[in-house]
Amino acid sequence: MNSTTNTIMSDNTKLLSRRQDIDNYDDDDDEEKKPMILSSSFNVDTMRRRQRKQRANFVNYMYYSHQEEELSYLGCIWRFIASSLLTALILTPFLHSLYYQYNQQQQHSNTTITIPTYYPSDSEGCSQKYNISYTSLQEQIIQSSSYCSASSCRCQNPFDGIARLPFRNINSYISKWDTIFERNKQLAASSSSDLKVVFYGDSITEHWYGTDLGVKTQKTASIQKQFQIIFQEEEALALGIAGDRCPQLLYRLENGELPDTLHPPIIWLLIGTNDLSDHCSAGVILMGILNIVNLVHSQRPLSKIVINGLLPKPHPSTRIWDTTIHHYNDTLWINQRLECYASGSNNSFVEYFDPTPLFVLEQKNKKKAIVPEELMPDGVHPSGKGSHIWGEAISKRIHTLLKLQ
Repeated sequence: MNSTTNTIMSDNTKLLSRRQDIDNYDDDDDEEKKPMILSSSFNVDTMRRRQRKQRANFVNYMYYSHQEEELSYLGCIWRFIASSLLTALILTPFLHSLYYQYNQQQQHSNTTITIPTYYPSDSEGCSQKYNISYTSLQEQIIQSSSYCSASSCRCQNPFDGIARLPFRNINSYISKWDTIFERNKQLAASSSSDLKVVFYGDSITEHWYGTDLGVKTQKTASIQKQFQIIFQEEEALALGIAGDRCPQLLYRLENGELPDTLHPPIIWLLIGTNDLSDHCSAGVILMGILNIVNLVHSQRPLSKIVINGLLPKPHPSTRIWDTTIHHYNDTLWINQRLECYASGSNNSFVEYFDPTPLFVLEQKNKKKAIVPEELMPDGVHPSGKGSHIWGEAISKRIHTLLKLQ
């Protein structure tokens, strides 16, 4: 009995020992170290442990693979967002321009324009000479669905004063324009009672003051010097903002640049060149200029208003100024009617000044007219020399007008 019992206990001890060997078994052990498996039950247990280990490895693999997929998915999302933002930044100015043009067309076609009570009356001489009625032209502009002479147009309503250029929605431009506008208002409000003439206009007029959109350059400094020399006796003031069109000058006059304290004997106007660049029709530019003239007259009935004709804009390389040049016909059309309007018997408060002969030289042997580069290097703005010639002619006209008052 005791021997049998001892034998069984000895066998159990061996079995337990081998079971522990199997429990401690590692797949990475060498074949030599693998314990001998004597029982089929041990083989089953081993297989089950291997299966559990494989399942654990598979779960770990799937977990980490899923995390990598999530990171890859998030990376794709961030790349998509970044590319979308970059595309939006690139396309925003273009889309803004398209929206502005569409909005302008909608306003032109759907908005009823209120005509100011100070709008000009017909000049019989002009109506007969050019077979045109200013009243009928006004009605045509109002009824028209566009103010443009071309399909791509940024032209604005000539009857509405607009601060700044709505299509140039850039913070640097807005800040500069506002700064110059405030400067002009302060200059107008603090001007001397001995002031004889005030010039209103765009960059050509601002150059008289010595800046271009508020920035001093060597070119504007030379033009300012000419202005100071020529007009030192007249006590002149130049109020211009580069880039302005008729609606911007109208806004400025309505909002501070023509204060109650400012009553100069002569008010000199030069505006409309930039409106041509926007492809505004000649009729719209003409009415925009005359609208400003009659606003000024309604505010300063005792002042003489001088309309400076649009300066020639020659070809930048050939310097030619004739019918082959863009804007030539429109410039001639506008200037002729401005001169005609000023000569009307009912418009004694206004005069016209023709700048063309001062800049254009006729070459009879070649049968063409040119604008010398030394007078207008960029084809738009007079140089220091050009400003001197132009300013001397203006000064003579001012002297004549002051003697008549």
